[in-house]
Amino acid sequence: MPEHTNNPSNAPIDELPSEGQLYDLIFLMNSTVWGRRLTYIDIENWLSNFQSDVFDIAYERRMALLLLANFVYYNEDEVRHLCRQMYRNFIHESLLKSSLTEDPSMAVKSILGKTQFGELGPPGKSGSVILYYFRHENALQESNIFNTANPIPDHVDTIVYIDDVTVSGDQARTFLLDENDNLLIQDKHIKILTLIATKEATHDLGSIGIQVTSCIDLDDRSKCFSANSSIFHYFPNHLDNCRQFATIYGLKANPADPLGHSNGQYSFGFFYNVPDNTLPIFWSQHAGWKPVMPRYISNAVGGTQNEIGPYI
Repeated sequence: MPEHTNNPSNAPIDELPSEGQLYDLIFLMNSTVWGRRLTYIDIENWLSNFQSDVFDIAYERRMALLLLANFVYYNEDEVRHLCRQMYRNFIHESLLKSSLTEDPSMAVKSILGKTQFGELGPPGKSGSVILYYFRHENALQESNIFNTANPIPDHVDTIVYIDDVTVSGDQARTFLLDENDNLLIQDKHIKILTLIATKEATHDLGSIGIQVTSCIDLDDRSKCFSANSSIFHYFPNHLDNCRQFATIYGLKANPADPLGHSNGQYSFGFFYNVPDNTLPIFWSQHAGWKPVMPRYISNAVGGTQNEIGPYI
């Protein structure tokens, strides 16, 4: 545990917005984007996690509120829009590979006739949620949905897996590869359509024959504590202190990955859940930690739950 610092000399507190200004920004986002899901009490309960373990409590509160004010929240309307965009991206890429002399409407029909879509991951994970919206937003037929209980029809040459986030690529590897890192389905084209991906995951999966197409590409600006972090563009003197703050409290919230899975350092979530690559200080419920944007996980029988009850 580092020595407690009341006034960190390398990060003058006056450079940060005031607590009141940060609250105003948070409640503006809460009313316009977040669906009024947070109350003042919710935020204060979350802030009660921070008890001067690292810096003066007033400074810790302002750093926490700064991170929350920069939390990117995708509501249901935005997820529906992104699902339509994913479909358009897939069709566009497929048409580019088709015969230029073929009628576009017939080409689309031909593409869909040879394609099945399925969720990336087991039932109850976020892929199932996104597949539901993807299917309905794009009016796909039941014949277009991949069912692992049935053999893949001979006329299908492309399997497209749907998910919300492909950041590390770990889930795709676990779900699509065998123990020798070979594709489980060898005789089909394998693709992933995802709302959000990193270039690293796209390149890594592409190198083993899995094409990833995303609506939003994350880079270093999206990582809370990278040198190019968009959060600290105007507050660079506070970046190192905030990383220290988030790491030490992250060890309480999620000891295995204090800054998120694979050192994600992200600050975003969806109306139905928060990915584990996001900072655990937002979502964890480990050892009595009070979350502000809870993360919910699949249970053994299907459904979803966290440590205290159901979510979806």
